[in-house]
Amino acid sequence: CSTLSFHTPPHSANMLSPAASQVMAGRCPSGSKPLSQMTPRTRLSCVAFSAVITTPRVAVDVAAVVNSLPVPKGFQASPSQLPNPAKPISLAPWEFDSFMEAAAGQLVVVDYYTDWCGPCKLMEKEFEKLARAFPGSVQFAKLNVGLPGAHADFATHKKIRTLPTFQLYRNGKQLDQVTGAKPLQLRQMICDAVFKFRK
Repeated sequence: CSTLSFHTPPHSANMLSPAASQVMAGRCPSGSKPLSQMTPRTRLSCVAFSAVITTPRVAVDVAAVVNSLPVPKGFQASPSQLPNPAKPISLAPWEFDSFMEAAAGQLVVVDYYTDWCGPCKLMEKEFEKLARAFPGSVQFAKLNVGLPGAHADFATHKKIRTLPTFQLYRNGKQLDQVTGAKPLQLRQMICDAVFKFRK
């Protein structure tokens, strides 16, 4: 079983949510089994879940779990090619292709949103937490399809009919998507993809 590492500021023990405390103790908040008795896929899903519901001031190092799985050669792009991997990147339509090229071999999740969409605002913080939970393993980007011109046209090109829409890519090819404010489904989509491409 991988060692889970938490980065907590001094005197921050009282900031931990009950879920984070259980993970630190080696147990999954959504089940009764110890993490050491779970399969890598279940362990990954459990720890990522705790990252989503943990206070932003406490970062759960999901990489400690996912990095325990074998990584195929060429999976990760060079860090120098990519922006800060722990924060969603704002993209314009004309930057989309070059961003995908820079992230070749990596998983990419793009959040298609608008500023006036209520569910989009609800998912904004969850999307940021997931970006912190998968540093270096998954690239996260946002694209505002509510702007006129090229942005709206890009939404049509990508067949965006519901907001927000989260599309999962690898090597520029769309693999899956989640629509609406569904944080658990989004987390599961990412965990399944990370496990699939790291075994």
